[in-house]
Amino acid sequence: MFTVYGYPYKGKVYSISPNMIEIARNVPSLEKIIVVLYVNENMAWSELPKAILFEEALKEAKGNFKFEQISFDNPV
Repeated sequence: MFTVYGYPYKGKVYSISPNMIEIARNVPSLEKIIVVLYVNENMAWSELPKAILFEEALKEAKGNFKFEQISFDNPV
């Protein structure tokens, strides 16, 4: 799963970590949670043992990646 830890709105940062924790607990087949740093916020890493930063995931990955821009409404 790809996610961000939080997002800014009207000058305030909102954390979505409770949502990430709930999803991780309820989806046992989830192998990794890839976190993209979008806001500078302290993350509760101990509550998400499957979480890894996007930059770290790229370092661990084998092979070459091709990133492709797609439309916002693409169902991926």
